[in-house]
This record gives sequence, structure tokens and C-alpha cells, in this order.
Amino acid sequence: MQALTSVQKAPLMAVLRERTLLKMARLLVTTSANYGIPQDTFARTIPEKVNRFLLNLARLAPDAGDQFALDPERDFPLGHCTSGQGLEHVRDILVSGGWVERDKTDDSLHRLTLAGWARVAELQRGAIDSSAVFVAMSFKPDWDAAWKEGIRPAIEEDCGYKALRVDAVEHTEDINDRIIAEIRRSKFMVADFSANPGGVYLEAGFEMGLGRTVIWTCQDNEEKKKALHFDISHYNFIFWKDPEDLRMRLRDRILALFGEGPRHEPGK
Repeated sequence: MQALTSVQKAPLMAVLRERTLLKMARLLVTTSANYGIPQDTFARTIPEKVNRFLLNLARLAPDAGDQFALDPERDFPLGHCTSGQGLEHVRDILVSGGWVERDKTDDSLHRLTLAGWARVAELQRGAIDSSAVFVAMSFKPDWDAAWKEGIRPAIEEDCGYKALRVDAVEHTEDINDRIIAEIRRSKFMVADFSANPGGVYLEAGFEMGLGRTVIWTCQDNEEKKKALHFDISHYNFIFWKDPEDLRMRLRDRILALFGEGPRHEPGK
């Protein structure tokens, strides 16, 4: 079998370290053509890496004043980086931003500042305190399985949030007013573009305009991928094969970004 390159290893190492910090079940890694590496969970942009690294540092040292020792050559997966040099760059951004401080006598030791903890709380809240997650997707029967067996159980049963799809909400006002109201009160959004509906683009854009997170999903199909508008095709999509795969990947993404929701039942 062909050896993995450092770029191929990085997503897998990042996911395994985060799952350990979150105390999640062991991940089975296969030797398939793509080595079973969950590429879609890997942060690609520098702002994403900074946020994920800060969240992971808070998990390493969860109490006020706790310090953590960083070895960039060992800990680069915590920042979704491919090398120790990359992690040092992300760490330096956190330090210069006032979110992390280094010990004056041992520069390998770090701790979160008050501003750092405030930023962690902001990231974990998704900008607002809410258990609602707005789901933007096609309502056509062809996608019922993706909703009933993938998206809804991932959000509700696995992560402890409330999945909200506007066609399932009883209302008497204009549907567009209801959509805007529910997006405003959502913690984040799951937007599925498998059917490439125009309304999903609008709803995802509105959520981003509020400064909140959109989790992008689409069926793993070449025709459907090509249909994605170029304005969003560069985002970190979850490309899913079937509803079970969608549920697993969406669950892992939500837990990595936001942790367990208020509805989560211990032991599940």
C-alpha cells in the first residue's frame, strides 16, 4: 500500500485528536482508496484553523488558569495544520490577538486569557444562546431519507440540538417571514445543496450575513458537485454517500464546532 503523505495524514490526525478531547468513540480507519480519511472535517482557511485551535486549547485546559505545554512537532493536528511550523503561525496569531499568552519563564507553556475564554464562549454559542438549528434543504420526497435518517437524527439524537425545517413548523404568517424569523433564532445552519434549490442559497447567505456558521452538505455525486455555484464551491462541504454517512459526518462536524447541545442525554 502506498505510504501516506504528510498532507494526507493531517486531516486524519486532526480528527483523531479532536475526538479524543471530546471523549468520543474510537474511529475505525479503513484502507480504502482514500484511506478512510475524513477530509471534509479538516479546517482549510487560516481563520478556521485559528478557531479550531482555540477550541481545542480550551478542551486541553478547561479550568481558569490552567496551562498547557505545546510541542508544535507533535501537536500540529490540534490546529488542523500539516506541520509544526504551521501550528506556530496559528499559535502566534492567537498570541498577537490577545487570546493566548505564553509563560514568561517557559515559552512552551500557554494559557487562555480572559479575551480567549470570551472568544471560546462565543464560538461555542454560535453567536447566540439557542438549541435550534435551522435546516435548509429541498422538501421534495426524494430527500426525505436524507432528512429523516441523516440530518435530523444527527442534530437531535447525536448532538442534543433541535432540528428546525420550516415546512414542519405550523404558522399563519407569510412563509418568508417565518423563514427569516427561524433563521434569526437559530444557533447555526445545516444547508444541503444536493437538489441545488435556489432558496437554500438565499437562506445560507442570510445566515452568513448574521455572522453565524453554515455547515455545507451535498450528496457525493459528480453531477451534483458540478452544479454547485462557484460562489460556494470552495467551502468545506460534507459530501455524503448515503443518509447513514451523512449522519456520521454531520454529527462529527457539529460536535467539533459546538460540542453537545442542551438537549443531549448523557450516555447516548
